[in-house]
Amino acid sequence: MGRKSNASTRNSSLVLTQTTLTAPPSTRTRSKAKRRRSPSSSTNNDPPPSSSQEQIAPTGDEIKQIIAQRLKQHTSEHWLEILNAADIWCAEVLDWPKLCATQAFEQLAMLQTLKDGGGIEILTTRIPIRVDGSLLTSEQLAPRVGQHTEKIQKEFVL
Repeated sequence: MGRKSNASTRNSSLVLTQTTLTAPPSTRTRSKAKRRRSPSSSTNNDPPPSSSQEQIAPTGDEIKQIIAQRLKQHTSEHWLEILNAADIWCAEVLDWPKLCATQAFEQLAMLQTLKDGGGIEILTTRIPIRVDGSLLTSEQLAPRVGQHTEKIQKEFVL
C-alpha cells in the first residue's frame, strides 16, 4: 500500500508556527452580520475590533504572501531537507538550462526535432508517453491553419 510517514518526525521537522502564518495587522473589517472569527485573532496584538465590526481572517492572497515571505528566508536546499525529512514528496524546480543538463532529462529523451518538409525545423519537447514501451514521437510539424482545407473539401465533396 502507500508509504507510512512518521508523525513525530513530521512534527519535529516542519517548524511552521502559528505566528508564521498569521496575517499582518489589517484594517479590513466586516459587519457583525457577516463576521467570521480568525483562528489567530485571539493571539495577535491588534487592538480589539469595534463593537459594530470585527477583524476577518486573511484572504488566500494574503496567506500566499505570508508563505512566500517565509520561504524567501532560506534556500531551496534548506526547505528540501525539511520536506524530505518529513517524508513529503518534493523536488527542486529547475530552469531550462539546468533541466537540460540533468541525466534524467537526457535518459527520458524529451527533445525531438520537427520538420515541415519545406526546410523549417523546430527543436521541441515531446510528450512523455510510451506506447508498448516505445517512445511516442513525431518528425512532422502540425499543419498550418487551412493548409489541408482544399484537399479535405475535394476528398469529402464539401
